[in-house]
Amino acid sequence: MAGYVVSIARVDDWSENFQKYADLAADLTAKLGAEYVIRGEPVTNCEGEIFNDRVVVVSKWPSVEAAQSYWNSSEYQKDIKPLRDNTGVYDVAIFEAP
Repeated sequence: MAGYVVSIARVDDWSENFQKYADLAADLTAKLGAEYVIRGEPVTNCEGEIFNDRVVVVSKWPSVEAAQSYWNSSEYQKDIKPLRDNTGVYDVAIFEAP
């Protein structure tokens, strides 16, 4: 069953480091067989405030285990994720498809 990594982020610093983070995370996502379903700001915020000034990223993985492997990989945790330090607030979760 497919797995999804969902991130809701408030990016305060769109610095070169953040851009490098986004590019490397996208490369690793593709390399590991996943694809982005959503990557950006809402077109319309229909209700509530959680999406105000936020970026949403949803990637679809072949399985929950594949999504967890990506998140826990040393390449992501040690080489890529630190590039976004001090650039904003990030909430990330892994979901299983119904």
